[in-house]
Amino acid sequence: MAKILSVDEDVGILQSHYDHLEMIGHHDLVIATDPEETIEAIERWGDGINLIILDIMLPVGRMFNFEEANLGLTTGVLLLEQIQSRLPDIPIIVLTAIANEEVKKQILAHGIPEEYYLDKPVGPRDLLIKVQEALKGTKK
Repeated sequence: MAKILSVDEDVGILQSHYDHLEMIGHHDLVIATDPEETIEAIERWGDGINLIILDIMLPVGRMFNFEEANLGLTTGVLLLEQIQSRLPDIPIIVLTAIANEEVKKQILAHGIPEEYYLDKPVGPRDLLIKVQEALKGTKK
């Protein structure tokens, strides 16, 4: 069974991810609501994580300072860099509620395929299709 890390500050969205992933047999969902919890989860499960679903708009938290967040990088982009440095081969699906071409360029520049950059709200069926596609590409 695949281990999926879902990162979003909205607990309701995390619950929705869990409910929908459970319907297709993915019961092993790890959740994080901020950058610190995300890194803690990665340190705990490391290569056991098969896929990450990352909301790109997260609270700054303790991990990043306000100046970094004001350099035009969202907290999610900064966190994406941290994730990729620790787990470079794990597929990541990026979710965003902001229609901002600059943020999209930053995400794509980090190697996220455009088909894994999804604008919120994402319908459950669309998310499940992307999850299944991403997991097919992993060898774990």
